[in-house]
Amino acid sequence: MIGISVLLSLLGAVAPAVSATNNLVGRAIRPDPPNGHWIDTWASMPQLTEPANLPPAPFNQTGTVFVNATIRQTLHMTVGASQIRLKISNAFGLTNLPITAVTVALPVNGTAGIHQVQASTLQKVTFSGRSDISIPNGALAVSDPINFKIKPQSMLTVSIYLATGQTTNSITSHPGSRTTSWWQFGDAVSAPALTVSDPKTQSAAHWYFVSAVEAWVPRSTGTLALLGDSITDGRGSTTDQNNRWPDQLLARLQKNPRTRNIAISNLAAGGNRILADGLGPNALGRVERDILAHPGVKYVLVFEGVNDIGTAAPTVDAQAAVYSGLTQAYAQIVTRIHAFGLPVFGATITPFSAPANFTGQPYSDPEREKTRQKVNKWIRESGVFDEVLDFDAVLRDPQERKAQAATPQTPQPGPPPTTSPPPTTTATVPPATSSPNPYHEAVVEAPTSAPPPTTNPRSPLLKPLPPRLPHPHPPRHSPQPHPLAPSHPPFDHPLAHQPTAPNAIVDFDGKNDPYRPINWSTRKKVVTTALYGLCTMSASWASSSYSPGTSQVAARFDVGEQVAVLGTSPIVSTAFVINPSLGWRWTEYFTGILQLFVLLLGVLFLDESYPPVLLVAKARSLRHSTGNWALHAEFEEWDVSIVELARKFLIRPIQILCTPICFLVALYASFCYGILYMQLGGVPIIFRQLRGWAPLPASLPFLCVFIGAILGCAANVYNQFLYNKAYRLAGNRAVPEKRLPPMMVGSVLFASGQFLMGWTAAPHFHWICGAELSR
Repeated sequence: MIGISVLLSLLGAVAPAVSATNNLVGRAIRPDPPNGHWIDTWASMPQLTEPANLPPAPFNQTGTVFVNATIRQTLHMTVGASQIRLKISNAFGLTNLPITAVTVALPVNGTAGIHQVQASTLQKVTFSGRSDISIPNGALAVSDPINFKIKPQSMLTVSIYLATGQTTNSITSHPGSRTTSWWQFGDAVSAPALTVSDPKTQSAAHWYFVSAVEAWVPRSTGTLALLGDSITDGRGSTTDQNNRWPDQLLARLQKNPRTRNIAISNLAAGGNRILADGLGPNALGRVERDILAHPGVKYVLVFEGVNDIGTAAPTVDAQAAVYSGLTQAYAQIVTRIHAFGLPVFGATITPFSAPANFTGQPYSDPEREKTRQKVNKWIRESGVFDEVLDFDAVLRDPQERKAQAATPQTPQPGPPPTTSPPPTTTATVPPATSSPNPYHEAVVEAPTSAPPPTTNPRSPLLKPLPPRLPHPHPPRHSPQPHPLAPSHPPFDHPLAHQPTAPNAIVDFDGKNDPYRPINWSTRKKVVTTALYGLCTMSASWASSSYSPGTSQVAARFDVGEQVAVLGTSPIVSTAFVINPSLGWRWTEYFTGILQLFVLLLGVLFLDESYPPVLLVAKARSLRHSTGNWALHAEFEEWDVSIVELARKFLIRPIQILCTPICFLVALYASFCYGILYMQLGGVPIIFRQLRGWAPLPASLPFLCVFIGAILGCAANVYNQFLYNKAYRLAGNRAVPEKRLPPMMVGSVLFASGQFLMGWTAAPHFHWICGAELSR
């Protein structure tokens, strides 16, 4: 899990820019696969559809909507997955919602707001094995899991067909979709494109009935849930462009390997308030439904309050009541969310004051501005929130406390402007757009300029909290890596008050976690492999390096000449320590020096690479840094007994060896090692016993063996390049037959060389024959 500080830095950095039917085979799977959990990769806040946002005629008949109609809508995914499922909501319907058929597909070119889909990706959606479902009023339906691959920041098209429609005008939707949806008569859920030439086919920027898309992801992946109003819902953003400030935050999260496992669940609605219902239930009343009832939430951001201030009367008493109510409500929201072990971020309220000659900002009032300042001061200094995101500090004019001089402030962060006014001119402000709804936030579009992103890793959006008074939830500390853990980027975990539930298992932060050895840099992998190879070589050396001096050892201790083990070490040659000036003892001295050198290299530069041990070290560090002693690695749950150890390390190897494939491979490997050791053992016999060479010259033919090994490695590297090319040409499929040619040639050359080496061992053959053939 990434550090909260990293997530907050990214939040701070994004604020300035706040700106063919035959393939329709339902592939529902059950049960869920192991080692994962469901999270929202997309979600929206269900709302009661206002009359102005109901579908127009003919899709809205008297008392019934969407009769014999297909609704096709595109949704912006946040994280990728290979399995998804849908949630269909009838939260505000007064009658049952009869769903006849649902499909999912990828839109053409991955474009938002279009009606065309990639026909090859169409899949049927089922609910408990059936394609249709009737959802009672106030209820929610969850589809069966679907094998459907989505990528981060990609678009998903969901098509819903209602044969009989919903017999009420009280329906569930999310009007602030900022994404175009399409309606067509008839069952067109499996159609690659809708018939837009039909005048009855219509479109509008609303979402209906779909409330979430869940993704099956590793447990290290979680969701940042946003509790907000139109600022977060996307007021001021561009339709079908997905450039709300949460969308821009998502793009930044996906660029950072440490935060790619954070999804965003945008549970905001225009006009939403904290203390009273506006457009949708008040924030206090929807914490359970919109935050706690969603799976996989790991962080919560509360970014509301501007509508409570802006819709209250601009009097001292009314604004005092709003301040008192907001601060109490914030504390209540945090307390309820903390009970589920989730960290809560608080966001300051953005500026909304306008110049004296501008009337297009309905919230602008000195008394309301005082309340905003007081509320922001409380958010920053109370210590109720785990962290504070200071949107106010970023969006206001640095030279002014409350407003810019040239352009009115607006609480609507949007996409960055495409053009800027000349330095010597004053930016013009578009006229206000009237709205019949009193709860719509400021109607002025996004400001024409904003402070540029800071180069400081911690943006000015982040205001450090003052020292806290005793708090039921202890403050967090920056976790320090365990001293025995490899030197990788630090890891983090939820707050200390995270529930000590059985699922508090420490794991890698997704497949791209740099803490995983498979994700180490190429340089580190090469160094680690070389060190392991050096360790293996030194072990073989120690077991066989004295073999050239066995005659001296036998004479000294009056024993027979026995070569105990012949390993790869003669390739390096120990002739220099067995010549008469040094003697056989230096063979052992040098072996000890070599072993000590290899040991020091391993201790200094060889990092642990066994995943269970790494996770145990990570869990130990997190327990100390967070104070949550329930955190543990899965490996630590194993209560291993002596019997289990004996079964694992004594009996299991025998069982594995008895399997046909393992036995045959072991037999073949034994034969190859026998040939290798026979050759290495034959060199001293040929050149010392048969040819009568001295120990030093008799070891030099091993250099020929060493050269042959280098040539063989070079041939393998070249063949690997050829294999990689064949692999790509085969569509990234394995082509094992392409590895056979060098093996076939090498087997003939090896057998011939062994035969000729023995044939030319007699002294009357020139010594070069045996030396060269030993390669």
